[in-house]
Amino acid sequence: MRLLVVLPFVVLLLAATSHVSATEYYVAPNGNDANLGTEPQPWKTIQKAAGTLLAGDTVYIKAGTYNERVIPKNSGTATQSITYAAYPGHEVIVDGKGIAFGWGSGLFHIKDKSGIKVLGIRIVNSAYYGVSVSGNASYISIERNCLRGCQSSGIHVWSQKRTTTISHIMIADNEVTETNMNGDQEGISVCGADTFEIRGNHVHHIHKEGIDTKEGCSNGKIRKNYVHHMLGFRQPNGAVVCTVGIYVDTYGDTRNIEVSENITHNCGSGFAIASEGGQPSENVRFVNNIAYNNQDGFVVAPWGKGGPLKNIALVNNVSYANRRKGIFVQHKNIEKVIVRNNICSQNTEAQIVVNDPMQQGVTLDHNFVDGFRKYKMTWKGEAWQEVCGDDVVTGDPRFVNAIGGDFHLNKDSPAIDRGSSVGAPSVDHDGNRRPEGPSADIGVYEHK
Repeated sequence: MRLLVVLPFVVLLLAATSHVSATEYYVAPNGNDANLGTEPQPWKTIQKAAGTLLAGDTVYIKAGTYNERVIPKNSGTATQSITYAAYPGHEVIVDGKGIAFGWGSGLFHIKDKSGIKVLGIRIVNSAYYGVSVSGNASYISIERNCLRGCQSSGIHVWSQKRTTTISHIMIADNEVTETNMNGDQEGISVCGADTFEIRGNHVHHIHKEGIDTKEGCSNGKIRKNYVHHMLGFRQPNGAVVCTVGIYVDTYGDTRNIEVSENITHNCGSGFAIASEGGQPSENVRFVNNIAYNNQDGFVVAPWGKGGPLKNIALVNNVSYANRRKGIFVQHKNIEKVIVRNNICSQNTEAQIVVNDPMQQGVTLDHNFVDGFRKYKMTWKGEAWQEVCGDDVVTGDPRFVNAIGGDFHLNKDSPAIDRGSSVGAPSVDHDGNRRPEGPSADIGVYEHK
C-alpha cells in the first residue's frame, strides 16, 4: 500500500519540475502571435517564441524580415538547449532598423541565460551589438549566422569576471562584416570567458580588430578563421589606425589560449598578443597560422600598460609579404617566448626582429628566413635588430603559389624535414599528421 501511494506522488513531482519533451514551434511573417505556434498556425514574431520556449524546444523561423529585438526569457541546459533556427533553406533576417536600445546590449540579447543556440540567421542594422551574451551564461552556441551593419561588435560575449561567469561558448561558421561602425570593440569580442571556441568564422571589412579575446579569457581555442580587410578607424586628427586581425589581449589574467590554423591578410597586424591592462598572459600558442599582405605578420606587443607575457609560442606559422615585419617580438616584459619552425619570407622591412642585443627569454631556432634585410631601429631609447636565430634555413621556401595565397611546399622546398619536432603541433594546417618524414617541415604544411 505504501508503494502505491508514493509512486504516483513521484510521477506528479517529476512532471511538475521538468520539461521532459522537446517541442518544435514555428514563426512566419504571415503568422499571428495568438496562434498555437505550430507549422500550420505559426507565430508572427520571434520574440513570442523567445518568451515561450523551454529547455529542449526549437523554433524554426520561416523566410522573411523581422523588424524586432529578441530577448530570450528562459534557459535551456547543457544537454537540452533552446534553439532559434532559420527553417532549412530559408533566408531569415532580423533587422534592427529604427530600434533603439542602450550601450552594451544586442539586437539578439542573451543575458543571464544558458543553453541557448542561435543558428543560421542574418542579424543586421543593430544599434549596438548584433548578438550579445552577458551576465551568468553557459553552453551558448552562435553558429552559421551573418552579422552586418552593427554599430559595435557583430558578436559580443562579456563576463564581468568578479561578479559573473561565462563558460562553454561556441562561436562557429559565422560571417561578420561591416560592423564596428562607431569604432568600438571588435568584430567578434570574447571577454572573460572560460572554455570557449571561435572556429571557422569569416570576418572581413570591419572598422576595428577582427577577433579579440580579452579581459581574462581562459581555456580557449581560436581556429580555422579567415580574417581580412580590417579597415581601421579614423582618429580625431584624421589619421587612420590599422587594426589587428586576431588579437589576444589582457584586462585580467589570460591563460591557456591556442590560436591555430587561421588566415589573415590586409589587416594592421595579422596576429598580436599584448597585455594592455597590465595583468599577465600565460600559455598562449600561435601555431599553423598564415599572415600575408598585412602591415605586420605576428607581433608580441608592449601596447597599453605592457603587462607580463609568459610561455608564449609562435611555432610553424607563415608570415609572407607583410609591409613591415614578419615576426616582431617588440615587448620586453616577457618570460619564455619561443619562435620556432616559422617561415618568414619577403616581408618588406624585416623578417624577424627582437631587442638588441638578443633579448633574454626569447628562443629562436629552426626558422626559415627569406630576405634578410639587416634591419635595425631605435624605439623609446631601445635598440632593435633583425635576427635569424639558431639552425636557420635560408633561401626560397618554394611555395606552390604564394601570390595566390597557397603556402604548401613544392617537393623541392628546402623547408622540408628541416624543422624541429620539439613543441611542433601534431598536425598541420590541413589536419595532416606532423611529421611525415624524419623531422617536422618548417611552415604550416607538411609535404606528403
